Amino acid sequence: EQQVEAGRRAYERDLLIPERIHALTFFLQSVFRKTSFRPGQLPIIDQALQRQNVIGLLPTGGGKSLTYQLPALLQPGVCIVIDPIRSLMKDQVDGLQRNLIDAANFINSMLRKPADREAAMESLAHGALLFTFISPERLLIQKFRDALKEMSHKNGLGFTYGVVDEAHCVSEWGHDFRTAYLKLGENLRKHCWEKNAAPDHQSNQPVPALPLIGLTATASYDVLADIQRELQIDSRRIIQSAGLERAELNYKVIPISFPVAGGRDALSLVKQAKIMTLLNHSILNDLSPQGDTLDAHDFFGKKMANTRMRA
Repeated sequence: EQQVEAGRRAYERDLLIPERIHALTFFLQSVFRKTSFRPGQLPIIDQALQRQNVIGLLPTGGGKSLTYQLPALLQPGVCIVIDPIRSLMKDQVDGLQRNLIDAANFINSMLRKPADREAAMESLAHGALLFTFISPERLLIQKFRDALKEMSHKNGLGFTYGVVDEAHCVSEWGHDFRTAYLKLGENLRKHCWEKNAAPDHQSNQPVPALPLIGLTATASYDVLADIQRELQIDSRRIIQSAGLERAELNYKVIPISFPVAGGRDALSLVKQAKIMTLLNHSILNDLSPQGDTLDAHDFFGKKMANTRMRA
């Protein structure tokens, strides 16, 4: 924690350059119609503009989206954003469009017509988008990987950033029922390249790695360690706002009884089985309407595949 706090203060001290703040504030006010930056935003944006990997911890409502949207608009290429659920993708696209940034789309089962899905893929492959929102599982689909390859090798296009929104899912969901999160950093760097940086098997030159931005509202020490490990981001690149207190939230603990036979354990098993059924149906439904299929062990992991069979 001391290292994170020291890093935050150092970045904010370096950012107290009037010309730099003035330039970024100009774009903030002109494009996003905000008067000033919120605590913690500037250090994250600064690291992103330097093409550095960074993990940003900002409270809910602290403006996490702005920390990747502003740098992405100042870079040539496509920003690929990983979101855990479809509603978040739509919210992000709607927010960009409210700011008159319409070169953004998501690729998921909300695009029910085959023509709409193909159009979204074509827009990505031909560089018509500045922002593309997908789930981590989509990076496991060969058809999508082929589109990324065409985008780079055939069309000479590339990505600016790989953004992992709600990055705590890497830890909290990755070890449980969405194992695609455990390979997310590796898959982003393997299949999403910067412009003119696609691997050349005839050259021994190193390939520049796509800068990754991980964003979350809060994370425990263990969760943050998981995020760092899976995304391969150094602890010196962690930026946390001055405070994560939520004064508007109140908590109250209410004791309850367990009418289900067997008490707490039996109720827990019933709830767990129901939740797994809903989650399995929801995630698979995101792919099945498009004819995209994945092996159950690749998608959920062997442990969860066996759990579903027992349930």
